[in-house]
Amino acid sequence: MGWKQYLVVFEIISPLHIGYGRIANLQKSRGYVPGRLIWSAFTSRITAARGTADYEKTGDELLNNTALSYFYPAVEDNGESDLYSIKVCNYNLWIEDYDRQNNNLMEYKFMNSYMSTAINIGSNSADESNLFETEFISPYTRDGEKTYLVGYLFLKDGYTFNWDYIRDIQVGGERKSGFGRIKLHGKSEDNSQIFQSLEVEMDGERPIIEIKSQSRLLAHVHVSESNTMEIKGRIEPLVYRDTKEAKKIGSNIRNIIAYAPGAVYYGDKTRLEIGSTMLKDNSIWCEKYSLNP
Repeated sequence: MGWKQYLVVFEIISPLHIGYGRIANLQKSRGYVPGRLIWSAFTSRITAARGTADYEKTGDELLNNTALSYFYPAVEDNGESDLYSIKVCNYNLWIEDYDRQNNNLMEYKFMNSYMSTAINIGSNSADESNLFETEFISPYTRDGEKTYLVGYLFLKDGYTFNWDYIRDIQVGGERKSGFGRIKLHGKSEDNSQIFQSLEVEMDGERPIIEIKSQSRLLAHVHVSESNTMEIKGRIEPLVYRDTKEAKKIGSNIRNIIAYAPGAVYYGDKTRLEIGSTMLKDNSIWCEKYSLNP
């Protein structure tokens, strides 16, 4: 049993909103896409393409046969390598530094916002207290560069994955307003380090990442007593919902306290199992997490 690793690049077609809470009338967005949301978009698109309504079956199939990293906004390499913390192939990726170096500049470069309001029919004017501003990752940077999403997909040996199903998908929030459209721009089998820094073993039941001291953890990591002295980074509450039944949308609520992506690990070398989506219970990368060597 083994796995194959693919570098996957999506082109952002429309504004991409990844919900990150609210400040007054501003709906903030994350500057990256968790693997769980990519899995969800895959599940939705593949189920529809197969002409069924069994989303749980398709989702479980993907959980058992695929694994995903987080996906980060990127531009084609333009020589500004000093602004970017990671370069993958011909793309410069924006991944937040836990000490916030260059973060304000990069947020300005990649993020934008859209304002809308409900209309009061009687006065034909903005309805009071209904002005909203929605933040998003822009399809183009403020310098006019095309924005892409770059990440990794792992496929179990022997599993047939139809790439045509995911050539045009929607991910994130505000999809009814046309947000979140991404198109498959390119893919390539890639057995090198992921994100130019993390080794992956792919000959076991699940892909395994090897984390060395001073490696950046490019996904959420559960805060626990065992790792508070080994990881330095920004801590945030992380809440998400699971939907198992059509009539109970978002009924299963999960929440943890986690280190945000970009945190740095300072412990001894350790090995981490990549799961399938974003997190479940104590987790990193996807579903399973351990800080034991």
